[in-house]
Amino acid sequence: MPTDQQPPPVEQSEQYTCRLGTLRRGDRFTTKQGPYFLRADGSRTSAAEKGPLTFQRYCRQGPREWIEAYGPNGFALINLGATYRWEVEPSLVRRAYKLRRIVSRVSHSPGDDQMAMTSKKTVKKTPAKKAPAKASKAKARKPPAKKAASKPAAKKLSALDAAAQVLGASKEPLTTKQMIEAMAAQVLWTSPGGKTPWATLYSALLREIAAKGKDARFVKTERGKFAAKR
Repeated sequence: MPTDQQPPPVEQSEQYTCRLGTLRRGDRFTTKQGPYFLRADGSRTSAAEKGPLTFQRYCRQGPREWIEAYGPNGFALINLGATYRWEVEPSLVRRAYKLRRIVSRVSHSPGDDQMAMTSKKTVKKTPAKKAPAKASKAKARKPPAKKAASKPAAKKLSALDAAAQVLGASKEPLTTKQMIEAMAAQVLWTSPGGKTPWATLYSALLREIAAKGKDARFVKTERGKFAAKR
């Protein structure tokens, strides 16, 4: 009797080594290339994430490789494997990203740690001479003035969080253009200057549905339209 073949397990790591170096959780990086929408007339519209992105983990499942990160629009799935058409949305071509540069790091590399250990062994420290205390000329220091506690700034919503609010309040499925207009009207989120924010949002919605499955906040009801999962 034939049995259903189980997919290979997902391997995860909190670091990824590439030609730029080793990325660890919290490091920020930029990319180039990435996915795009292929139109009927052969034209392309980029669906790539705009950086910089914050690295979370590296994942691999069989031949597929990707990085999970956070960007200006929230959760981002950075495909590193082969280019393929996504079965959920055939017009979306999941072209692989290429890492462009590492913007900032939050951890030291093992090489830096090794160099620090070597320098500690070879460099001899000379004891510093203590200056004689002059009690007569010592000036009493005034305690620093306490700063007034400032109120924490309100956290800005990401495009995905704003979309979840808009769809949660809507009785009908919406297109991403309708969502962008509703976000702006309700002062929930506005595009920082992108030319096609609806295309970026469309890609982000599909990524969350693919990555989180039944735990995703959204569901695609028909071509080009989404609703909140009830």
